[in-house]
Formats: sequence, C-alpha cells, structure tokens
Amino acid sequence: LRRLDVVKAGAGTGTVSGSPSGISSDINCGTACSADSAAYIINTLVTLTAVPDAVNAFTGWSGGGCHGTGPCDMTMDTVKIVTAMFIIKGDINLDGTVNLADAILALQAFVGLNSPGIQTDYATLGTDVNGDNKIGLAEVIYILQKAAGMR
Repeated sequence: LRRLDVVKAGAGTGTVSGSPSGISSDINCGTACSADSAAYIINTLVTLTAVPDAVNAFTGWSGGGCHGTGPCDMTMDTVKIVTAMFIIKGDINLDGTVNLADAILALQAFVGLNSPGIQTDYATLGTDVNGDNKIGLAEVIYILQKAAGMR
C-alpha cells in the first residue's frame, strides 16, 4: 500500500475528494478538516477533485505531481503529500478576511494604482469574483458587501 496525505491550506473552505473509493479509504476532506489520508494499492491511479464552498475559491494544488486547478491524476507509486489551497473570494491581501483593507486595495486597483498589497494573478488567487481577470467595480462592490455582512 502507498499512503496519500491531502492537506488543505489557506483561509478558504471546500471539499477534496478522492477516487476510486473503497480500495482502502476514500479521501473526503470536508470543510472542518485540515488534512486527511488514505492508503492505496501500489500503482493505483487516483484522481483528486477540489470544490470550493460558495464564497471561496480553489487556487490550486501543490505536491504529489499535482498542479493547476483541475482534477489531479496521480499514480500511487510512492508515498505522496498533496496540498489543496482554498482562499476567500475578495480577500485581495490574503490575510484570511474580507474587510475594508481589501476594499481600499480594490479601489486602488480599480483606478489604476498598483499597491504592493494587491495580488497580481487575480483569476488564480480568487480575488477576481466575476471571472474577468481584473479587479474592477464588481470586486469593489462584492468586497464592500462582504465587509458589511451583506454576503
């Protein structure tokens, strides 16, 4: 058997699931856990899938040969540790909360100011809430609503 450890990182929440299930144990790491593990028969092909909760974003895999944001396929030929990163949408400075500091950074980006606290890869980091790969009015409004408790 080969052990697979899945670790969740970041302030966001989501679910990581593994397939196939039933070989030894299915990886199903819900919102309350930070890590889970399973043992698979040597050379089993395992697929990990990450799904963020509604106001979060899955920003990618690291370790175990996984990368990107799509499903991760791996052959269990060695012990592997894979990290799944989830962030909170609108958390522009990645401090784990959406607050007025994020709104200020969003407004600065919206008017063209480049503050050192603004993340540059908006789509990958989940700060782009409407999918246009920029920080604009939609992000400013979303962040202000989130900070005010309206979302």
